[in-house]
Amino acid sequence: MVGPDGQPIELEDNMVIEWLRNTPNAKTRDCISHFTPYLRTDEQKTKFTALIKEVAQLKNGILVLRSAYRGGGGAGSKPSSPGPMDTK
Repeated sequence: MVGPDGQPIELEDNMVIEWLRNTPNAKTRDCISHFTPYLRTDEQKTKFTALIKEVAQLKNGILVLRSAYRGGGGAGSKPSSPGPMDTK
């Protein structure tokens, strides 16, 4: 994938995690199809595969985020505890 400046956009871990959070019932094929434009080298493909295995598990053919990655600041989600209000 190429940015507005013509340079390749590098795939970041949080992009994959957010996509999985926001894509209910995502199948492995859906995930691969979505991120293929970012995977230009064998090294990137290997890293992507390892990341998917780390952050998600396959349940009944659907990729499901592991519990450690389910929270977070995705669109529409709120932190489970209040932010740092009393700084001193």
